[in-house]
Amino acid sequence: MIPTGPIGGEKTNVVVLLTNTANDQLVKFYVTLDTLTLTDKFGNEVTLYDSGIPSGQGGAAPGEFVHLNGVSEPLVTTAIPQATYTSAAATVDGCSFTNVTHQSGSLNIDEYGAGTGCGPGSSGTVTLSAPLVISGSAMVLSLNLQQSQSYTLTSPYPNPVVSFSPTFTLDPINLSPNPTSDQNGKLAGLDMQITSLGETGNTFTATIPDYVQLAIATDASTVFQGATDFSSLAVGTLLNADLAIQSDGSLKATRIEVDDATSPTEWEGPFLAPTSPPQTFLTQIVQQQGCAGPPNLLCSGDFETTGTTAFKVSGRFTNLTSLPFTPVLSSATLFAGQNLEAFTSGTFTGGNQPATTVVLIPQTINGTVASMTNQNGFAVYTVTLAPYDLIPTLQGQVGVPAVTTPNSVAVYVDTNTQLLNSGDIAVGSLLRFNGVIFYDNGTLRMDCAQVNDGVTE
Repeated sequence: MIPTGPIGGEKTNVVVLLTNTANDQLVKFYVTLDTLTLTDKFGNEVTLYDSGIPSGQGGAAPGEFVHLNGVSEPLVTTAIPQATYTSAAATVDGCSFTNVTHQSGSLNIDEYGAGTGCGPGSSGTVTLSAPLVISGSAMVLSLNLQQSQSYTLTSPYPNPVVSFSPTFTLDPINLSPNPTSDQNGKLAGLDMQITSLGETGNTFTATIPDYVQLAIATDASTVFQGATDFSSLAVGTLLNADLAIQSDGSLKATRIEVDDATSPTEWEGPFLAPTSPPQTFLTQIVQQQGCAGPPNLLCSGDFETTGTTAFKVSGRFTNLTSLPFTPVLSSATLFAGQNLEAFTSGTFTGGNQPATTVVLIPQTINGTVASMTNQNGFAVYTVTLAPYDLIPTLQGQVGVPAVTTPNSVAVYVDTNTQLLNSGDIAVGSLLRFNGVIFYDNGTLRMDCAQVNDGVTE
């Protein structure tokens, strides 16, 4: 008889993923994780993650969580003893968050970091829904930040009063041989930069923007977009990839997208406001790569598009020609609150960074279904956003396309969409929708990749 539970003296490769459950109140939320530990039923403690950096000097993974709202990325893979673990604990080294408001023609970007509860060595709360039974060759655990429970803003600027209480859940994920979402082992749309190429011609290491280094394999089934094959990859290449967690805990790339093979820097975040001169824009940088290397490569929140800027849509979305509307991305259709990725040379022209390539990338909206229809094989949901959502907050600015109903997004769902919500979708359902949003003659329309349960507004 083959044992199905923990085997004494044996170890299991554990992959820890980071994710976030949040509404749309913030544009950035950082929690610098120092350590993550498990304790078994006999009181023995094991370490899942250790930044290796002394408390007070900043953790190795800064942990920006807003971009992980409803999606996941790897934190660490480590081997730990097989056992039944009954509790978990975390220590953190700092927290901060950013919100954006637009009042009386003034754009306010407020960053809050000086508060109680998240100084060096502070404890985070980690809840297990049930004891963790660690066994087998590999397991995946999801460390999910409960963002709304992790901070309190009692008074905003100019007299801010803020406190932090980092709150997580930690739960296992069942791996599938053919994963379709982060709930069964597929990690979609990870930005990364290649740091080395393997000698076998099908493996590489890469660093994601949160400074986590990943070892990744490819095979004959890996789909390449913007690159011919593995041989066209090089050290320093910026790419976007879908990864499948294998039965042994290793990572295989199922899709590799190279949008700009020559530009050394890229950043991503929401378009905030137009600036002067024309075709220049202010953004809120959420993630960035290649921005600190030689010679004097920098990233800034100000960029400009030119007549040679290439506009693209994330290669994850292969159904664009089937949509019941014409999806267009151009300098004329960029709207305030839209999530973008820009590639640049890392140098400045007149204080701005000329963008060689601009890519429309997914974002998560949290809202209530106001109506439902069907159109050309798509379920179409009219989703009402909270007033504080970035999209309605930023409307009314001069120089950006006018949105007819800025508190509303038409969401298009088809058989490509991962439905991870717990109940049926109906009018009144509060849900999170992740996808790319287009401006279509005054209406905002999302090609939806994933649906999750919503978060109280």
